[in-house]
Amino acid sequence: MLPIFDNLLGLRARQNQDLRRERRILRENSDPFDLPENRFIELYRLNKDSVHNLIRMLRPHLHTPAYAWGITCEAKIFTALRFYATGCYQRAIGEQYQLGLSQTSVHRCVHELICDPNLCILNVNANFPGSTHDSFIWRQSRIKQFLHGRYINGMRNVWLIGDSGYPLEQYLMTPFADAAEGSPEFRYNGHHARARNCIERCIGVLKMRLRCILKERTARYSPQFIGRLFNTCAVLHNICVNAHVPLMGEALDPVAENINVNNHIGNHVPHEINDLNEARQIRQNIVTRYFQG
Repeated sequence: MLPIFDNLLGLRARQNQDLRRERRILRENSDPFDLPENRFIELYRLNKDSVHNLIRMLRPHLHTPAYAWGITCEAKIFTALRFYATGCYQRAIGEQYQLGLSQTSVHRCVHELICDPNLCILNVNANFPGSTHDSFIWRQSRIKQFLHGRYINGMRNVWLIGDSGYPLEQYLMTPFADAAEGSPEFRYNGHHARARNCIERCIGVLKMRLRCILKERTARYSPQFIGRLFNTCAVLHNICVNAHVPLMGEALDPVAENINVNNHIGNHVPHEINDLNEARQIRQNIVTRYFQG
């Protein structure tokens, strides 16, 4: 019986060796960089140059397998990019992208998002999962401390634009409540809303490009994980914006819902009355200078 047993072990070893050889050949013959550029962007959202740079940056931080059949750094990154693009580890075929993470679920994880007019994300705060109020998060945020310091040091002509969920600050302009139609305050509100529209467009592009924050499966993730997921998507989004990577293929499919970050009236806690009066005067000066008459 022992020779038969030895033969079976030898056969199993040869089968495993053949399988490893086939997998290695498959990897070597399946280089995503051989794809046409448009198809590459459709699958991985970034262009080839951006992925090359990403691999170069991440390689020192990823474990390199010592055995021939291990998963390479490139394979790990391409798998991750495909997940961020679709929310699935496998090629999505015939799936309904409209089955998305609800607006409320995303709002509870992403309370603070700042972008520039080019839709590049400047700041994202996804560190307070749950229904923590926006004004509390704003008071605790580093960006508020930074802007306050700049204001104290004489930077007086730069403002963030926020909706009514945020408190009016010397460096954060919010709309007027119940402005009379046709009034200077009403015109200010209109321009304020149009300027703030860039954040809505930024979120729309982000959701179309990186659908892992849309998929129904994200409802099974913890709020903490969704926060880390959103932070990663913000970085990938900025890489695409800076490299002028267009939306391709499935990324152009319409998204059924919009994430309106902080798009509500907030009952925020009043801050120091002197600061509030100063902020009101700054906002009124803007109205007088640009919207009066």
